[in-house]
Amino acid sequence: MTKTKDDPKAYYLISSLEMQLLSNMCYAINARKTIDIGVYTGYSTLSIAEVLPSDGCVLALEITDAYLKDYCIPAWKMANVESKIDFRLGTATQTLQNLIDNGQSETFDFALIDADKQNYSNYYELCLKLIRPRGIIAIDNVCVCRFFLHYMNNL
Repeated sequence: MTKTKDDPKAYYLISSLEMQLLSNMCYAINARKTIDIGVYTGYSTLSIAEVLPSDGCVLALEITDAYLKDYCIPAWKMANVESKIDFRLGTATQTLQNLIDNGQSETFDFALIDADKQNYSNYYELCLKLIRPRGIIAIDNVCVCRFFLHYMNNL
């Protein structure tokens, strides 16, 4: 995490307190199958993977692999969680839709949405189909995301 804090885009990083809360949520619901939309340097993915059982999985979705080699993979290996992480490069909306199309609806326990804010409503709608009943969808930066606030106000 220290290396991430020194990155010029460190303001994208979810806070350690927020991540502790989200990890505790995953632990409390005995999450096994999770989604992390917006990996950045891998901190949220790592934090979720740490609390999953040995057969658990974080489906980590990211549009770029710019931070994968220098940040994500070394951190995941150091924490010994790389076997719990399924990193998918590409657009999250397409990946989520592919999961639905392949019969994965209501099979995930937890999803964290923390990516491009303009697509929050799209991610949310797709995650609603993928998350099991009584599962959790956590959305970062909701209060500052006018796109998502507008969407929620118009439901």
